[in-house]
Amino acid sequence: MTIKETGSAVRRLTKTMLLLAAALLVGGILALAPQGEAKAADATEIEVNTDISGSLSTSNQNDYYTFTSPSDGYFYVTVSAVSNYAYLYIYDSTNAQRYYGHYSGGSNNTITSYTMPTSEGNSYTIRICNSNWSTNYTMKVNFTATDDWENDNDGSAENAIDLALDTTIHGNMWSSSDQDWYKVTLDERGTISISLKHDTVGQTGTWNFSILDEDGNSLYSKTQTSGFTSSELGYRKGTVLYLKVTSYGGSALNETYSLTCSFTKTKKYEMEGNDSQSKANSITVDKKYTAILNGSSDVDWYKFKMDEDGYMKLKFGPVDISNTGTWYVYLYDKNGNSVRLYNASTTKTIKKNYLKKGTYYLKVYNYSSAGWVPYTFKVTETAKTFSSTPVIKSVSTKYSYSYTKKYFKLTSITLSKKISLADGYAVTIANDKSLSEVVTSANYSADSKTITIGNEYQPKSSDDSTVTFYIQVRPYKTDAFGNKVYGKKSNIYKKTVAVK
Repeated sequence: MTIKETGSAVRRLTKTMLLLAAALLVGGILALAPQGEAKAADATEIEVNTDISGSLSTSNQNDYYTFTSPSDGYFYVTVSAVSNYAYLYIYDSTNAQRYYGHYSGGSNNTITSYTMPTSEGNSYTIRICNSNWSTNYTMKVNFTATDDWENDNDGSAENAIDLALDTTIHGNMWSSSDQDWYKVTLDERGTISISLKHDTVGQTGTWNFSILDEDGNSLYSKTQTSGFTSSELGYRKGTVLYLKVTSYGGSALNETYSLTCSFTKTKKYEMEGNDSQSKANSITVDKKYTAILNGSSDVDWYKFKMDEDGYMKLKFGPVDISNTGTWYVYLYDKNGNSVRLYNASTTKTIKKNYLKKGTYYLKVYNYSSAGWVPYTFKVTETAKTFSSTPVIKSVSTKYSYSYTKKYFKLTSITLSKKISLADGYAVTIANDKSLSEVVTSANYSADSKTITIGNEYQPKSSDDSTVTFYIQVRPYKTDAFGNKVYGKKSNIYKKTVAVK
């Protein structure tokens, strides 16, 4: 079920519950002030922002009024100059009770409803009644036309209010089942930050707040009493988000809130939805990025390209140095091979990761307490390739003899100079110049221009007085995944050894 289908179902269920609740409430509360001869069907139509004078001269009298909202905005009702007990009820067009209040004596002889959002064309019924005492009153519907308040029809995703970025909208909850939905569309890539606050100092109600995608998946949630401002959350161009506000356990009923969705255009913040390798954000080397894990189970993937063979350097750490979270960062190649680069909570620079030209991935995830903690990172590329071709200068051998065989050792190979970058050399030794009849081929580490071999070789025949063989070397560099990246091959060196 999509978010729209779910919204429709919830809306139908909510209306049914409201009708039932209204019937129960009206039935229960009427016991306090039973209806008299006047009926709701006889309600007097009134205009907003107009003083209406009335009197309740008999016991259990009911005066009914009805009004229609002239535009989107908000209203509240006042009943003033009350001398005795009086009750105020407000119902919407579905007969759901939206407000109940009363005056029972004291110096403040006014009943004031809470502020309610409304939409153009919505109608409401007001009921003023007494119980055993007569009283005069002055009633007024105080209406304000505005587009910075929620309307009265935003109780589902399909009826969500289009919320402009960087603007503030006000609203409130009139029942524990009330929901306010807003729709945000990003016309550009960037980040959003949500602010939800009380409009009135001293209010202590708690709201539930959620961000959902078009399929109804929760992307962010918060339950807060004092209001909050969320961390920055990055999204792609064209992303559609739904913001949902409800009252936590009914604690925030009738308390007005302010909701703002701030936007910052940027290409240097992650775009959410990058929770798999196939959906990795493409990043540019030598650029700094900021991101956040949306909870302890979120994973962020990034893709970057090495234009040349060389070293990849990663600088990674928290945005705030007081952070206590710890992250894992792994490096992947296109074949799924991986190596861990980072496991810490402070800023570190990881160097000496040699990579071949190609596409690679970074995977960032929570190790401990790193959910909702902003982090920053930068990938730097330093091209480094084998700049010269090795030249074999000499080959050293040592002849040996025993009662059972005669042999010699190839002890070392000396190059004209050390090849920069090389971790070692692949050495091929053959009996022919074309290197097709290979005697041995192996890798040898070397940190100078001399390659130590030490292998034993025997002549083909015991009658041979000399042995000739051919040698070629090729430098290699071990990359971050343990693979060897090779340089150019050397000359083929001919070596003749006299056999005594």
